[in-house]
Amino acid sequence: MWIESITKFIENSQNNGDMKRANAVNISLCGYSHEAIMPRLGVLSCFISKWKKSFFQRVIEGLKLARKGSYGLLNI
Repeated sequence: MWIESITKFIENSQNNGDMKRANAVNISLCGYSHEAIMPRLGVLSCFISKWKKSFFQRVIEGLKLARKGSYGLLNI
């Protein structure tokens, strides 16, 4: 169930950050260790733990960044 929802999210996402977070959680849920995932995705163990925890708390919404940033002050 979770793996299917993450896979669908990855297929439909256009944001590289969202895809990296989703891939880290997806691979972890498939049974791979943090040590196997870290070099493959170029992330730290705390990155995997943080987003996996967020995913279990808020499902797909937990993989998206809550803050998108602000607009620049200069309008040219």
